[in-house]
Amino acid sequence: MSSDSISNVVGGGYCVGCGACVYNKPDAKMTKDDYGLLKPLFKESDSRPNDSVCPFSSDINEDALGKSFYSESNTYYEKRIGYYQNLYAGHVATDGFRERGSSGGMVSWIVEELFHKGFIDGVIHVGNSSTGNEIFSYKVSHSISEMRENAKSKYYPTSFDQALEHIKNSNKKYAFVGIPCYIKAARLLCLEHAELNDSIKFFIGIFCGHLKSAAFAELLGWQQGVSPTNLVDIDFRVKTLGVDASNYSIKAQAKNKLSATAKNSELYGTDWGLGLFKPKACEWCDDISAETADIVLGDAWLPEYTSDSMGTNVIIVRNSIIGKMITDAESAGKLTIDPLTVDKIIQSQAANYRHRQEGLSVRIEDANSKGIWHPRKRVNPEDYSVSTERKKIYLHRMLISEKSHEYFLQAKKKNSILYFILRILPLELKYYHLNKNLIKRTIKTSLIKLKIL
Repeated sequence: MSSDSISNVVGGGYCVGCGACVYNKPDAKMTKDDYGLLKPLFKESDSRPNDSVCPFSSDINEDALGKSFYSESNTYYEKRIGYYQNLYAGHVATDGFRERGSSGGMVSWIVEELFHKGFIDGVIHVGNSSTGNEIFSYKVSHSISEMRENAKSKYYPTSFDQALEHIKNSNKKYAFVGIPCYIKAARLLCLEHAELNDSIKFFIGIFCGHLKSAAFAELLGWQQGVSPTNLVDIDFRVKTLGVDASNYSIKAQAKNKLSATAKNSELYGTDWGLGLFKPKACEWCDDISAETADIVLGDAWLPEYTSDSMGTNVIIVRNSIIGKMITDAESAGKLTIDPLTVDKIIQSQAANYRHRQEGLSVRIEDANSKGIWHPRKRVNPEDYSVSTERKKIYLHRMLISEKSHEYFLQAKKKNSILYFILRILPLELKYYHLNKNLIKRTIKTSLIKLKIL
């Protein structure tokens, strides 16, 4: 057995829960563990899972995949963002896309344009679950109206294996929407399964800071009076007019249909830098910009755009068909877009890049020193010169993520959100002590916690 195997990925806690390894395997399925994270379950009678389709065990990395798809004469390469044709910041200027979306409305607009122009018959994306076991799941939408019902960001664990089962041998064309590691996994599946390669024609990526377990939604709802057992829906990005784009609200809905809404700044756990409820796999990912996707979109966290409460997307175009759709729509006044540089793309996701590249070099060095197996990455410890103080910050942030899963599970068993707050608080205060630049956040988080208590 190769050292880079799904057995090591799952056994070491590096599984991201995408579901690629259980596709087309009737005796295997994805299951949710006690922490609200997905992982594969194989019966003993099964043949060994296919290591080559796992985004954390495959021998093929994002550079090799990207080169095979995008190394055209009109395409550039930059190691931090992969291959690209054009870089933009922008939003949809018509038809309410921006109002309905989490950011500038570009993801939904691109999918709808692909529908209108006959390039696809459906889209594979995350939406509201049709079962009572999960809030969200991957699903297949075959109409624009169905797709619109499932728009916006969903920070929740999902797997795409069952959705792909529904489309295989359908003789229809689809777009696949996902975060970087899911796009890579779906690409790897298409290399091995002709029925998928024939069906999935476009890959639309989403910039990713990290995934969350189900506990993230549960914590946000719990603070608004909706207990984890009563939470049935959550809107993570409710726009507030007249304020910065980052000052959005979160709406939680209970089984009795009553709902509560609060500003994200008033809820504990919304500081993505802390990494609460982050899967371990996300600490071992070096693809921030979905390098194997035809286009990738994210929030334009740049000072020239964040003051617009409606939201703006950063956009990396790698596919000529989608690229022409964008330029034609700009000429027709349907899109408002500005050209960006590579450095501006990086700046828009600066903290994410630091943690997932410089920080990854520290995590690799730490694992190597302890003889711990980890997935092979494109980042090497010698790539960065990191101070001792900075190394402590990265490693402590990883500890916070790890302990948040454990403490929240205990809090649910005790039916006490107070238990979680009191257990996580010392770790968080130490993090702020290590990172002196975040002293203001120490005061802010203390005020939020006092409100909760």
